[in-house]
Amino acid sequence: DALPISKQGKKGDSTQTPGLVVKRLPEHVQVDDPAAQKKLAKKLERQQVPLRPDYGTKVNLFSHLHQYSRKIPLTQQMSIPATVIHPSVVRLGLQYSNGIITGSNSRCIALLHSFKQVIRDYSTPPNEELSRDLVNKLKPAISFLNQCRPLSASMGNAIKYVKKEISNIPSTMKEEEAKRLLQNSIQEYITEKIGRA
Repeated sequence: DALPISKQGKKGDSTQTPGLVVKRLPEHVQVDDPAAQKKLAKKLERQQVPLRPDYGTKVNLFSHLHQYSRKIPLTQQMSIPATVIHPSVVRLGLQYSNGIITGSNSRCIALLHSFKQVIRDYSTPPNEELSRDLVNKLKPAISFLNQCRPLSASMGNAIKYVKKEISNIPSTMKEEEAKRLLQNSIQEYITEKIGRA
C-alpha cells in the first residue's frame, strides 16, 4: 500500500514502478530480513565493530525490531575494540544502552560532545589527509553507537553536518587549526541548531 511519492532518497533506497515509489528501511532497521542482517554483519566486521546479539526470546509483535536484554550489561554481550573506537564513544554507547542518556536532544548533544573529544585526541597519520582519515575514523564509532541504540533523526542530521564540515577542510590547513575549526563548528551547531531550536 505505497502512496505516490516524488523521487527522493539515495540510490537503492526505493523501488520504482510507474508513478509509485516504495520506500525501504535502512539495513539496521530490517531485523526480520536475514539478507539485510547478513549485510549489516559484514559491514560491522569490516569496521571491526562487534554485532550486538539479540535477546533470546522475542515478542512476535515486535519481531521486526531489535530486542536486546537489559539484564545483561552491554560489556558482557560484546567485546569492544579499544583500538578502533575512542573511549569517549564507548562510554557514550554504554550510557545509551543503559538508558542513562535519553531524549533526542540530549543524545544528540552528548554525541556531538563525544565527537569533539574524538577530534581533540585525533592526530593525522603520515601520508594521510585529515578530511578523509577523520571521517573513516568516525564510521566505526557511529556503527558502534547504532548497535548500542538506534540513532535518532537529530543525531543523523548532526552526523551529516559533522562529516560535511570535515570534508570541507582544505588540505593546506594545519592540523591544530583544522581541529579547532571543527570543534568550534560543532559547538556552534549545538548552540544554534539544538539549543535555540
